Amino acid sequence: MVSTPSTSDLATPRVIFGGIGRRRIEITAGFPDDGAHGYSIMGAGFVADAGVAPVGDVNGDGLADLAVAVNGGFAVVFGKADQEPVDLSDIVLDHNPGGFLIHGSPRGDYPSGSVSGVGDVNGDGYADILVGMAFLSPLANPEGDAYIVFGKPDGVSVDLGEVLAGDGSGIMLQGPGIYSSYISVAVSGAGDVNGDGLPDVIVGLPSVSTTMSCGDRGCLTNDQPGAAYVVFSPFTAPAPATYRAYSRVGFAPRAGIGILGDQTLTPPDSRLWIGFAAGGAGESGSRSSLETVRLVRQRLVHRTAGVAWHLETDRRGWGTADVHLKYVDSEAAGLSEANLVLYHAPSIEGPWTLAAASLVMPERNRIVATLDESAFGNAGWLVLGADPDGPGRSTQTGDVNADGVVTPADAQWAFECFLGACPSGADTAAGDLCPPGGGDGALTPSDVQAIFLNWLGATPRCE
Repeated sequence: MVSTPSTSDLATPRVIFGGIGRRRIEITAGFPDDGAHGYSIMGAGFVADAGVAPVGDVNGDGLADLAVAVNGGFAVVFGKADQEPVDLSDIVLDHNPGGFLIHGSPRGDYPSGSVSGVGDVNGDGYADILVGMAFLSPLANPEGDAYIVFGKPDGVSVDLGEVLAGDGSGIMLQGPGIYSSYISVAVSGAGDVNGDGLPDVIVGLPSVSTTMSCGDRGCLTNDQPGAAYVVFSPFTAPAPATYRAYSRVGFAPRAGIGILGDQTLTPPDSRLWIGFAAGGAGESGSRSSLETVRLVRQRLVHRTAGVAWHLETDRRGWGTADVHLKYVDSEAAGLSEANLVLYHAPSIEGPWTLAAASLVMPERNRIVATLDESAFGNAGWLVLGADPDGPGRSTQTGDVNADGVVTPADAQWAFECFLGACPSGADTAAGDLCPPGGGDGALTPSDVQAIFLNWLGATPRCE
């Protein structure tokens, strides 16, 4: 993406498609031409001095999107593969398939040139956008706000006044009331700072010096130092979420998927990063390939981490692929992180195959392994485990939740199974202790009692 300055006759953003090798691209009034692949973003209202910003995959179609500063707000322009120009006048209209407008003056302020892609803050599979505000006066906006606008697949405009009122399209980050007129809030994505599986944001407030009053002894000033705030995502990662990204054609294409919601090489913040050795999509392998990852944040397979990935690709002839997986501490609870390995299977039921693990980094909550196309195919499940026996049924008697130890939680799981609300991943066979020597094929209150006695170290007793 390039944006020419406002003094130029070419004051309009240009999107230049990536490619292999070095190219010289001349930005002319006729762009794109035969020597350059991309498109122009045109239309009244573009604020050249504020420019444009990448914001990740906001609408979940696998293509990176852009935020373009316009009068009174920002136009979010959805990514696309053709070279037809984008007219910002169309984006301003509601229900436009090419993007949507972020606008509004909820507290007497207005969206400034401060905007950033921050990743999937609320964990719904769409990249979100952080917008900073400029203040008109201390009375109009005494607090210095920023807004997280949630990603979405439609072209309905977002009014920040409605976000402030709690319409569900985003959230407001309220700042301290110390700033003066025409001061802008700086914003940026921070990645997953606290390791909870969702990205966090940074909000910066500048230093200011404001004249308070003047008298015979001179003027009093109110000096306020600048500050930056890291704001953790207030959401809990849901299960599941689906992410999409394109990998380019040719040698070593790569894509980061999840958390940041974009297509950049960004471990350890990406939930999954994949780098193919070769190949492409289509009959001749001449197109970029689409990778779709379904992230399930729970223990679906016994003796594995509490997270699973389903990876699907239309890529052919890729041979091998390096895969980077990120997990959070709570997902790896009960496992030896230093011994983590990656398994893959065509379905969640198995059979499970050990991938060639090349590097485990517990300090970064990341593992790097290699997948082989002949064994993996074009779709399959990925899980992390540390048990030498691999994924599957628990070998610990009474270990219903398959975490490697017997605790009261196993008795609770068994009781929930008896009530007909069995948690996903429960190993009912491990908890079927009654009658002794074989069980009866179901979890009953007698099994719950036997599991609890087993935890106490007493002889399991069935009634």
